[in-house]
Amino acid sequence: MERHFKDGRFEFARLGLLGAAYRGLSDAGEVLVTLDGIPDGDREAWVREFIALAERLERQAHASAASGHRASARSAFLRASTYFHEASACAPGTSRPERFRALWLRHRDCWDHAAALFEPPVERVPIPTKACRWRGTSSGQRMDTSGRGPPSS
Repeated sequence: MERHFKDGRFEFARLGLLGAAYRGLSDAGEVLVTLDGIPDGDREAWVREFIALAERLERQAHASAASGHRASARSAFLRASTYFHEASACAPGTSRPERFRALWLRHRDCWDHAAALFEPPVERVPIPTKACRWRGTSSGQRMDTSGRGPPSS
């Protein structure tokens, strides 16, 4: 596969974003159009463009949720969460690195909205450590360790 960016961080993120489309965490078309507007290595542009995309999807998600379209809302919230994460991750390399926390919180807020729309809903679970309590999530489904495989229908 040919590289799109010479900047290693950008290229790694590009591949991750495209791979995330398989699970519905991004959309290949949205990602490719957004990346086309970002000059190689321009972290300001990266943050600006991914914030714009994430905010558009966040608005779309809220509108879908208000209209009772749970699947559409969940999808838009998941993608917005991914794009806010991308903006957040690149923010420390910009002229305004303090945006990292606010963008990460927006990423988390979109994730939490999406998690509530899954069937079954994704539950928050505490993960206690000696230093602190991490917040994790669980779909409530348990992994089959019996070796029998999935039940036949």
